[in-house]
Amino acid sequence: SNLLIVNTAGEEKDFGVTVAREAYPGHMFESIYTRTKSSHPYMYLTESTGYLEGWATYVENYSMKYFTGSGVTDAMILIRDESVLGLLVSTRVDYGIHVENWSLDDCINYFQSFGFAVTEDTFGKYYTLLVTDPGYYAKYGMGYLWTQTIMDNLHANHPNATDKDIHTAYLNALTGTFEQIEQYADKQLN
Repeated sequence: SNLLIVNTAGEEKDFGVTVAREAYPGHMFESIYTRTKSSHPYMYLTESTGYLEGWATYVENYSMKYFTGSGVTDAMILIRDESVLGLLVSTRVDYGIHVENWSLDDCINYFQSFGFAVTEDTFGKYYTLLVTDPGYYAKYGMGYLWTQTIMDNLHANHPNATDKDIHTAYLNALTGTFEQIEQYADKQLN
């Protein structure tokens, strides 16, 4: 009973990556998969936002290789790394605002230190979002960092496992702390 409706008039070059994040193998797939693996509504109604966004951001970056026409390229790696850098810098700014009381100028200076062309005009609405919604970027940035770290560790600990094996073990772990997810997935791969 899940449906993906596409407005073809609004498709852009990165449409496949967007579908990977939002539908398959991203949010929609993870949601359906979780419901098939757990009969307890708590497990699929109250999943960790960091887990959800970590998986979606991970598969968004993972899937880029399928949309370059020639597999992994230097350009794809640059685009992926730039996207991750923007996400992580935004996560750090979120932390700076709520833990270290950063002002709008502090945030702009931080972004500019990484070469981002950020001004009060271009960042003002995001600053308001971050001030009014604490942890907004943290769920994406930290969720992605933890998910990517788990995937890297599982690949290192199970060099003969395929990506499908590792992804299945990760999803079978369901939600929990990231440490619990990694332990459960590791156990499944042994």
